[in-house]
Amino acid sequence: MRTLCPRCNSESEELDKTTLEIAKRKVRVSLRQCPKCKLLFQEGL
Repeated sequence: MRTLCPRCNSESEELDKTTLEIAKRKVRVSLRQCPKCKLLFQEGL
């Protein structure tokens, strides 16, 4: 799956997958980083 950076629209790299607990609900997310602008962001799976 190709995911684009929200800041510069270049292709991002997946660093890890984890589960966050938000308001007693568990949400699976992918931690991603853009190699061009170095932005770290999470994306829901």
